[in-house]
Amino acid sequence: MRNRTKALVAIAALILSSLTLTAPVQAAELSSSQKATVTAVFKALASSNPNTIKKAKRYLVTDSPAYLAVDMIQNYYSTERYFRSVASNTALPLGGSVANAARGTYKVAKSSVTLTTAAPGFSGTHLNFKFKNGKISTWSLKNGTASAVKLRNNLHELDTYTFRFANNLKAVYWGRGVQVDQGTVLVDALGNKHFQLSLKNVASGPKSFSATAGAYQAPNRTLHTASASPVGCFGAGQTVYFNATVGADAVLVAGALGVLEVPISNGCAANDSSRIAVSVSF
Repeated sequence: MRNRTKALVAIAALILSSLTLTAPVQAAELSSSQKATVTAVFKALASSNPNTIKKAKRYLVTDSPAYLAVDMIQNYYSTERYFRSVASNTALPLGGSVANAARGTYKVAKSSVTLTTAAPGFSGTHLNFKFKNGKISTWSLKNGTASAVKLRNNLHELDTYTFRFANNLKAVYWGRGVQVDQGTVLVDALGNKHFQLSLKNVASGPKSFSATAGAYQAPNRTLHTASASPVGCFGAGQTVYFNATVGADAVLVAGALGVLEVPISNGCAANDSSRIAVSVSF
C-alpha cells in the first residue's frame, strides 16, 4: 500500500512539474513609476500630434529600439500633417493652423499597453518593457493573434551605404531631384514589412508620390506591391517620410540587398514620372 501511495505521489509530482514547465510565461508587471513612464509615452503616441510625440522621447533611451520606434511614428505624423498644410496641386502653404490627425487610442494594463494608431505596423499590444535608468529601452510588439516579436530583433536602421556615395555624401538621384537621407524598417508580428525613407526635394519644383505604384524587389528577385501612406505633394527644399508597407510573403534578410521602388512624380500629379529605385539592406 505504501509503495502504491509513493507511486501515486511521484506521478502527481511529475504531472505538476510538466504543467509548470509548459505554462505560458507572463510579462512582468510594471511598477508604479514604470507604468507612469509607459503611460506618458503611449498617451503621446495616441495623440497623433508629432510635437507631443517628440516631447515624449525624454522617457526613452537615446539610440535604442524604443527611440527608433517612436521616431518612426513621429515621422509618419509630421509628414501627414505637412501634406494637409499645403495645397494639393502646388505644395504651397495654405496658411493658418493645422489640426492634428484623428487621435488613436491607448489602454494601459498591469504589464502591457494596447495601442491603435495610423502609423503602419504599430497597432497592437505592446509588452515586455525594458528599462535603463528609469527610461524605456525596448519592448515587444504583438499584432492580432500572432506571437509577440522583440523590437530589438525586428526594427532596423537601413544601411546608409546603399544610398550614399563612397565619400559618404548623401546620394541625389540625378534627374529625379530627390535625396535619400536615412531609412528604417519594421517587421511586425504578422511578418509585414514597414519601410520608412527620409526624402528631400532638391529640385526647383514640387514632387509627390503615389499610394499604390510602389514596389519592393526582394533579395530572391520576387516583386511585391508596396502600398504607401500618407501621400501628397511636397515643395522644393522640403523633407518628408515615405512610408511603404510590403506583405509578409516578401523576403527580407539581414545582409541581403533588396530594392524599394519609390513612385516619385514631377509636380503634384501622381503619375510616377520620376520613379527612383532605392537599394535597401540592414
